[in-house]
Amino acid sequence: MPYVEVWIDEEPCDGTCEGATDAKRLQAKVDEAERHLRAGDPEAALAALTGEPSVLKSPDWIAERYKTWQAGKLPGFTNYTASH
Repeated sequence: MPYVEVWIDEEPCDGTCEGATDAKRLQAKVDEAERHLRAGDPEAALAALTGEPSVLKSPDWIAERYKTWQAGKLPGFTNYTASH
């Protein structure tokens, strides 16, 4: 039985395609994080990579949020209640 095999080359990218712009954006994040690390600020480096203002939380902050969650008052969370 005859068959045909087709090969399609990827469209050439002159630096304006989505993959190139995404790579530039990600590289800019890495470069910013590297600058923060060289300046001795690991928290700012993590923030640059994650887009969050502060990813490092103190134990007191975590404990306080846990208590808020236990009381059913943490925004965005609904505590599970068993139905009988």
